[in-house]
Amino acid sequence: MAVLASLAGSPLILALAAAPSPSPRATPAPAAPTLEQIASSAEKAREAGRTEEAIRYLRLGVARNPSWTEGWWSLGTILHDARRYAEARDSFRRVAAAQPAN
Repeated sequence: MAVLASLAGSPLILALAAAPSPSPRATPAPAAPTLEQIASSAEKAREAGRTEEAIRYLRLGVARNPSWTEGWWSLGTILHDARRYAEARDSFRRVAAAQPAN
């Protein structure tokens, strides 16, 4: 304790106390996945039987790009297979609106 008290006024301790603390390195934010990556992840999840994960990926994709007709179709198909008919209907309506001749 006496040693700490004797160091209290030393120039080294004062310099250390006044020195700025090192800032954490800024890590760049991860790049947002592309629509192709989202579609691939959704397809892999669907093939593996992870329906809810596939739905989350497809919802992310159509939220990011509302004109992504293939995404709406895939989402509607998965929702229909999951017996979530009202949600599937809404997705299929988006497809029909985008491609009325189809």
